[in-house]
Amino acid sequence: MILVTLINFEKIIVMKPEDERKLLDRITLNPKVLAGKQTIRGYRLSVDHILKALASGQTIVELKKDYPFLEQDDINASLLYASRILEEEKIYSIPGLSLQRLLLMLAQEKQSLIS
Repeated sequence: MILVTLINFEKIIVMKPEDERKLLDRITLNPKVLAGKQTIRGYRLSVDHILKALASGQTIVELKKDYPFLEQDDINASLLYASRILEEEKIYSIPGLSLQRLLLMLAQEKQSLIS
């Protein structure tokens, strides 16, 4: 019998705090722009729109063509912002509640708010 031990090595990515701050300063909040959503440098382009576009397969070149003011650091800032949000996320287990059930409950709640 051969015993194999697998160890997951993660590459540790470290940014200087001042570099992070410089990127995150591109993310702006203004209640008068997109109802206070996180936007890029005050433009009417939200961080979540950039993330969804990338997730759907749109390339950075296509994004920059659609939004000529968009810079590489804006995209990097969006990704960094999302990663910071996820880092701070806390997960709690609720016995008897599956992820599918939770998502269904949230969708129903959202629908009732719209109605």
